[in-house]
Amino acid sequence: MAWDATTAAVALAIAAAMMAAPRRSAAEVRFDFETGDLQGWQVMQGAFGRLVCDRATYHNEPAVAYGKQGRWFLSTLEREDGRPDDTYTGIVESPVFVLTGRSMRFFVGGGAHADTYVALCDEAGEELMRASGANSEHPRTVEWDLRRHVGKRLFLQVVDRNTGSWGHVTLDDVV
Repeated sequence: MAWDATTAAVALAIAAAMMAAPRRSAAEVRFDFETGDLQGWQVMQGAFGRLVCDRATYHNEPAVAYGKQGRWFLSTLEREDGRPDDTYTGIVESPVFVLTGRSMRFFVGGGAHADTYVALCDEAGEELMRASGANSEHPRTVEWDLRRHVGKRLFLQVVDRNTGSWGHVTLDDVV
């Protein structure tokens, strides 16, 4: 079968895209909240409004698209009516997983306080790593080197114990 120039160009583009696409192992853990729910996460303390939300723009910059992966993300700020509310406090935990990779990457936003953060914990609940926002709605990318924790049973914890300005945490695209 002979290919015309258009068919050949399309085939080359598809092949290039497949080669450039990130390869994910079957064991890769990903919390991106794209199912629109907590993906097995549980509120361990406190209460929140709309914990998994699909806010499209920033509260303080309504003309700017929210810096997130996909549609959904976790936020301890959002009320059911979509307005911000820093008075929510509590702890939300991911399901336990066995770390098979050497690193973890995610987006975190919100407060830079000692009591607003995302933690990686071992099965006994000991914090191993911690990251927080930068007192900004714009999430920042965090990447942890976790080589010394490969093979351990771990979980993530979102901790929000602050009711003041920037007293919230946003989290998205944990890989």
